[in-house]
Amino acid sequence: MSTPPVAERDRHAILCGACGSELTIVEYVAVVRCPTCDSPFNERCRLHHDLYFETR
Repeated sequence: MSTPPVAERDRHAILCGACGSELTIVEYVAVVRCPTCDSPFNERCRLHHDLYFETR
């Protein structure tokens, strides 16, 4: 599995496990809670963003 390139960060690629809302990569990396239902995301996932998303 390859990581989405930086150019594709505006595509929907994240699904909130609580409410099912779809977030773009840009939206997901900018928040710690779902903007729709306010459920917290796993804070430790931030440690692995470089594995999931291409960085500059």
